[in-house]
Amino acid sequence: HMRDVEDELDFKSKQLQNSESTHMKLEAELVKRQGELEKIESLDTKINQELEQIEAKMKRYEDEIATKFDRISDIQALGHSKMKELETRKANLDERASSFKQQVSFLKLRCDSRKQQLEDDEQAQNLASQEAKIKQFGQQLHFLSTFIRSKTAESNYEGDMANCLSLADQLNKLLVERKAGSN
Repeated sequence: HMRDVEDELDFKSKQLQNSESTHMKLEAELVKRQGELEKIESLDTKINQELEQIEAKMKRYEDEIATKFDRISDIQALGHSKMKELETRKANLDERASSFKQQVSFLKLRCDSRKQQLEDDEQAQNLASQEAKIKQFGQQLHFLSTFIRSKTAESNYEGDMANCLSLADQLNKLLVERKAGSN
């Protein structure tokens, strides 16, 4: 009878181990499935966010289509009025340019007549002649001062004279020493 009890105990023990093993596997499976469920829920959240973003873009595009592209006639009318405005402005600017050209021509004629008056004026001619002479004298002065400086540098004999006097002193000393040595 004890053997039956031991066999039954072994059997129950194995069943307990099997049940615990199954329980652990089921716990692991539950954790795995809960992780998958969390991933699915986060994907669901992401999908919902992306859908909201796409819906917002669609709404914006529909608004742009309604406000920009469905207003072709309005935009054309605006373009035509802008062209007319620019053409009017161009005509005004052309008139002003023509007026300025006439004014410039008039001023140029006035300036030319004043130049001619100056050329015809004896005092202006004398003044221009004297200015030319002053300019020529300035050039001659510069040339002559440069020439004088170069000739002065060429004829600078003071260095050569100092060298000659120094050599003469040395020769005199040598002669005096020889004469004193031969006596």
